[in-house]
This record gives sequence, structure tokens and C-alpha cells, in this order.
Amino acid sequence: MKWILVVTVLLAGWSSASYEQASSPHQHGAISTRTATLPIQHWVPDAPLREGMGRVRVAVATLNDAGPHDLSTAMVVKQAEHIDKAVLYMFDHCTLAAEPDAALHGILVPLMKAARTLESTPHDRNAIDSMRAAVARYAQYFDDPGTSNHLPAAPRP
Repeated sequence: MKWILVVTVLLAGWSSASYEQASSPHQHGAISTRTATLPIQHWVPDAPLREGMGRVRVAVATLNDAGPHDLSTAMVVKQAEHIDKAVLYMFDHCTLAAEPDAALHGILVPLMKAARTLESTPHDRNAIDSMRAAVARYAQYFDDPGTSNHLPAAPRP
């Protein structure tokens, strides 16, 4: 089942890069100056998505509230592993229609990438900021009673 995840992550990165390059009216070499955005739509998450994102929110809040230098390396890695496991759970169990599933992948892939960054570089504040942004995007696209429709609290200085 892990090979499906690897293929999904690779395809998500490839397809978004291809879309940006193909749809860009102005390019600098291989880098597009335009990014793809999905229209804001509110979908109802299924039970596995609500559960998985609930676990992600708890772990991101723990990292965000404490700050990476206030937690031990082991605690930061543990929270990153919780996020990674929650994302894998959502990939394995969600049964969304095609459109909300595509939007979800645009949220889960950056979460997984940031979690894996923290596993190897536990005090990377950018990874935590990336996780916060992904959780905020989830709140924009999914009507989940477990989340509010505003950005998570700003990180501690």
C-alpha cells in the first residue's frame, strides 16, 4: 500500500508542476510565474478525514504552541510521526468524490512533506509554518465541525 502513496505524492508534484508550466502565460525557463489555485468550495469530510485531520490539528497545535526549541527533539519527531501516520490513515481510508479528493491531496502532500522534514530536521520552523498553512487550507475547503474557518494561531516568536 505504501507504493500507492509514493506514486500519489510523485504524481501530485508532477501534475501541479505540469499544470503551472502549461497554463503560465509568462515563464522564466522551467519556472512558472503563475500558481494554480482552486476555487474555494466547502465539502463535507467523511469520518476518516475528520478523524485524521483532528489528529493532525492536535499535533500541529502542540508544535505551534510550544515552538520547536521548547520541545525536545524526541517530542518534535514524535509529533511529526503522528502527523505522518494521520496522513497515511487518511490516504488509506477516505472515500471522497474526485473533486474534494483532489483538493485534499493538495493539503495532505504538503503536510506529509513538512512532517518528514521535521523528522530529519526537528527544529525547522518553516516546516511547522507549512503545516499551519495546510491546516488553514483544510478549513477553507472542508466544513468540518472540529475546525473553525479561520487561521490557526500565529506561531510564538
